[in-house]
Amino acid sequence: MSRTVVITGATGFIGHYLVEEGIRRGYHVIAWTRNKNSAKSLLDLGAEVVQINLLDGDSLKEWMAKNQVDYFIHNAGVTKLSVYQKEDYFNGNVVTTRHVLEALRDTSCRKFAYTSSLEASGPGDSDSLAPKQVNNGSQPITDYGQSKYQAEEIIRRQSIPYLIFQPTAVYGPLDKGFAAYFDLLKAHVEPYFISKKQLLSFIYVKDLARLYFDGLASPHCNKTYFAADGDTYTVAEFNQKIKALLHTKTVKIVLPQMALAGVAKVSETLSNRFGIRNFFSQERFKQVKELNWSCDITETVKDLGFKPAYDLDRGLAETMEWYLRRHAP
Repeated sequence: MSRTVVITGATGFIGHYLVEEGIRRGYHVIAWTRNKNSAKSLLDLGAEVVQINLLDGDSLKEWMAKNQVDYFIHNAGVTKLSVYQKEDYFNGNVVTTRHVLEALRDTSCRKFAYTSSLEASGPGDSDSLAPKQVNNGSQPITDYGQSKYQAEEIIRRQSIPYLIFQPTAVYGPLDKGFAAYFDLLKAHVEPYFISKKQLLSFIYVKDLARLYFDGLASPHCNKTYFAADGDTYTVAEFNQKIKALLHTKTVKIVLPQMALAGVAKVSETLSNRFGIRNFFSQERFKQVKELNWSCDITETVKDLGFKPAYDLDRGLAETMEWYLRRHAP
């Protein structure tokens, strides 16, 4: 009999690849989505699609009472806000997690996996530039990171075996965020927020999806893992790799911290007052002013046998192929 896995946030960037990986491994994948109309690609993959509202706890309990769930991947969440409201992070990341776990309480779910973020742990030390350690204490610096940390704490207090994954920057085909950054460099603009030596870490989306299902199949539970490819790059090195793939030259612009703080304040004020898109929030400023977003994946490798199939060069090359097809005339 096929194992059943429910995946929330299935129509999103990471969710698509989780669905794809689950089907590839022979799971019966049930994709929960807010809107069935946006899930055609998941139906084409072979998933069962269920339209459901994660903020409606009663409807979740009703569905669980009628269906068998072996595994649950809670990947849905609020990551970016065009008009910033702190409570949206709380509702989208904390309340929904509580509702899902309450609905799962009396089921036979074997294991629950959660998509958190490196931001829930916070940046590494900016003086030593040593990679962040997974058991080094959580110090989120953004409201988004704080909401993810609060969701993690709810998970840790309940009884279903769980795995919490804290991915660093996730990239790959279908990612609109990276595509926008490619657009910027293609336009010959190379921005640096604070310093060219800022440390970054990445994970290719297919490696991340594989890690989740390796975790579900493993005997390990009730632990938190960083998800990254194990390497660290300066933002200058990252930009150079993209420019090489685009065969382009750029004008380097280093934006000082004071200027960025002013831009963030003005952008957020205009967004909140007039309801227009917030292109650079104070949340984003808190994130980019930190020098060290590297992390140590020793525990991930040791427990789950994680060995990324994609380093940054290979992952960017595959992502660039998608990007160029997307922009083909």
